[in-house]
Amino acid sequence: IDFAYPFGGKEEFNSQIIEIVRSENYQTAVTALPYYDKRYAREFSYPRFFVTQRCDQLSLFSRINGLSRILKRQFLK
Repeated sequence: IDFAYPFGGKEEFNSQIIEIVRSENYQTAVTALPYYDKRYAREFSYPRFFVTQRCDQLSLFSRINGLSRILKRQFLK
């Protein structure tokens, strides 16, 4: 069973919330962040990606693997 933090931003979940989610026997949880929050166990801070009909396979792959963040940081300074 998986859980989605309702709003999922940095301020909406923390160690205490993750422990509650874990104690309710959820195996994973997703945030609304486009990256893993390294402060917490990876399986309870999976990123959520916004996908539209215009999102092709390469775009989705680059989002999931973090490549899009790297490119944006590099070229959109």
